[in-house]
Amino acid sequence: MEKKEDNYNKHNELHAFLIPKVDLLEVLAEGIDAVRAYIGVEKIKENGKDKYVEKLMIVGTKLDPATGIYVDMITDGSTNEKLEATVDSIYDFTRPCPSACDPNSPLNI
Repeated sequence: MEKKEDNYNKHNELHAFLIPKVDLLEVLAEGIDAVRAYIGVEKIKENGKDKYVEKLMIVGTKLDPATGIYVDMITDGSTNEKLEATVDSIYDFTRPCPSACDPNSPLNI
């Protein structure tokens, strides 16, 4: 994911994300202490042109009592022995609004 925050939001409309129920149930089933959501933009090719699709990535976190920090439960090849991280799922099946919007929602302005 590349950072497009400076100019991206000036030209693209985003109100919300549709999050599949299964994503929420699976991340909660990981025995976590909290959930963190990251916002990103994925660059894809569509008809030979660059297109940017908004993403909301959900990861489980565990509280590190020594630091008070909620640590993302993502493994990158290294291990977090202190927290004994055994899960490394990032849930990214969200769909941006627009196009996955409720047109009658008062929050969709």
